[in-house]
Amino acid sequence: LHLLSRRQRQMCIRDSPRSYAECYCIFDDLFHTAEIAKAFQDQTTLSILSIGSGTCGDALGVLSAIDKNLSNIRRVFLTGIEGNKPARDIAKKLIHQAKQHYHFEIDFRAEDYTIESFKDYIDTTCVLHAEAPADILLSSKMISEMVSMGKSSPTKHIPTFLHLFCRSSPPLQEYASSSTSQQKLSLIH
Repeated sequence: LHLLSRRQRQMCIRDSPRSYAECYCIFDDLFHTAEIAKAFQDQTTLSILSIGSGTCGDALGVLSAIDKNLSNIRRVFLTGIEGNKPARDIAKKLIHQAKQHYHFEIDFRAEDYTIESFKDYIDTTCVLHAEAPADILLSSKMISEMVSMGKSSPTKHIPTFLHLFCRSSPPLQEYASSSTSQQKLSLIH
């Protein structure tokens, strides 16, 4: 860590563990939801697309929740999209070290790309999802960062994006139309 800049150390020490904990808790809860458990029960592989992946703290949280809850999974394909090279390098090291702790194999690919706007996010995510459909999309941290920096307001784009993304993912379609999902969405509105 001593070779990293102050901001890079902050990513490793503060941001990554928080992202890990948040995503672990969220996905551990989701995987206990009947509709989600049913949707993934026959799968042996999962694909995760992480846009604005940073050091992959959130992805590691999801991987730990998969490890705990989905014993049928044998391989996870994880694609991280991140424009910050030091963050990508840290992510590669963390994922490499984490591989030995899970019951499944991890194929990790880190891509160099910077998302500049919410429209860019939608375009990039839809293209990548069309090329290799993702079972899980991680991007909330990147969206929050864009909004807090005043780059974009996703509000008017979210319904269209969710419709496009969920349409090509049967587990998400099933969950999106479930009563559990509708109850959770009503809390947001």
